[in-house]
Amino acid sequence: MRPNYVIADMKTMYGIQIMYSKTYNAFQYALSLTYGTHEEAFQLLLSFSYVLEQQNPGTITDLQCTDDDKFLYFFMSLRSSIRGFQRCIRPVIAVHGTHLKGRIGGTMFVATAQDGNEQVYPITFGYGDSENNLLREWFLECLRGALGNIDDLVFISDRHASIKEGISKVFPYATHTICCWHFGENMKKRFHMKKGALGNIGDLVFISDRHASIEAGISKLFPYATHTICCWYFGENMKKRFHRKDVADIMNDAARSYSELKYNRHMEELRKLHEAAFDYDIATGPHKWSRVHCPQRKYRVITTNVAECINSCLKFARQLPLMMLAEFIRNMLQKWFHDRYAAAWSICHRLTDAAHLVILKRVEKCSFMIVNPVDWNIFSVRHKEKQWTVDLARKTCTCNKFQMDFFPCSHALTAARYLTSYSSHIILPKRESHYFHCCMERNLDFTSLCADYYKRETLIDAYSVPIMPVSHPSSWVVPSDIAAWVVLNPKTKRQSGQPIEGRHASSSERTTTQSCRRCG
Repeated sequence: MRPNYVIADMKTMYGIQIMYSKTYNAFQYALSLTYGTHEEAFQLLLSFSYVLEQQNPGTITDLQCTDDDKFLYFFMSLRSSIRGFQRCIRPVIAVHGTHLKGRIGGTMFVATAQDGNEQVYPITFGYGDSENNLLREWFLECLRGALGNIDDLVFISDRHASIKEGISKVFPYATHTICCWHFGENMKKRFHMKKGALGNIGDLVFISDRHASIEAGISKLFPYATHTICCWYFGENMKKRFHRKDVADIMNDAARSYSELKYNRHMEELRKLHEAAFDYDIATGPHKWSRVHCPQRKYRVITTNVAECINSCLKFARQLPLMMLAEFIRNMLQKWFHDRYAAAWSICHRLTDAAHLVILKRVEKCSFMIVNPVDWNIFSVRHKEKQWTVDLARKTCTCNKFQMDFFPCSHALTAARYLTSYSSHIILPKRESHYFHCCMERNLDFTSLCADYYKRETLIDAYSVPIMPVSHPSSWVVPSDIAAWVVLNPKTKRQSGQPIEGRHASSSERTTTQSCRRCG
């Protein structure tokens, strides 16, 4: 509901014309009656944190105030999310920030991952009175404290300078890569030319924008992690710098390439088309945005979309008082964990639905490929004039998709299906027969070729710990020292101009309308 809607309804129903300011104030008053005031929310925030930790043991919260008791930072990470990420989720983290609405404003940071069913998996949330380097570094320090000692991390972000500095400072062992979409957009906008020319988690990847403070923070706290830059943000940056869409599209193709040969082919095409854009990509560092040059696996995740999806889910809640926003997020995650846990149990195959669909699409290509066995493990797969070598024992393919994603490519599936089809016609030496039959039994449904992240049992385990609710504040039992703690409103300065309700979409973004399949 927006004030303009109220103005139109009052005019239509009662013939009364009211001012926008009066409508807005009435709307804010109605919100305060329903959700409480900002003053009440800040005062109850510490008590809310205590009750949340009591109801969900292992949950981590942190509240920071200034010397004069004014709110500064707040951090929240539910135990269910921490446990699920450490045990069941691909070690790739996207970091993204967004501005809060309402009278107080502020900034919210979120670190998210993606489960084996390609669903958003929120890990931590951080809030601050304003967006600055100290907030980003503090959020990353809390993230490190929640996840524990993590090796070989990778961050993906846009190219914001403060994110870069924060990751480098907090996670000095991390590798920071760039979101390919944002990098391409920057290339389009840069050249003014017309169109047409946790515990112990290994191989963890962080995805964020290119804000310097995030990169510096990750590098300080996660010195062995890999920090990559969101390809979407990278593309947007290229559009802004070069004012051309074609250079961003070529960069995006190069960023998504699995082989050095395809990468070099796209980069040579970019160099011939626009040498300044080519130099910009090289200066940024291919290891930041290119899949084939990333020192760690990115598991098919190259943008920060998994983090930015949270913005749309919290479109209304971002104008609520902070405590109610935190409760809204807890309630949202409670529903997500319950629904996804039930949905995971209803899956009738051994892989997640998303992974199963990818397997089916790739199996369709197998009929057009020719297999020539090299030995009991290695196979040569040909299609038209191209040829690949697959090693089922080592789970590798010369196309690089198999080993980079820990997920079988169409060539590996073709080789595995060849084993299944011709098992009864192959005579093996005795020393090889046991291994071969184990391999045959293993590859009947292609499940053993996939990493555990893509399996049904792992998805069930990721959502197996429920998130318990928090009761009404009137029923809270809180120690007197916590209840007596004073938290005042933060120091805020109203920005000039009319408040912006949402972000401005770039020229390449397109909105879609969701409709029912049956009724339209």
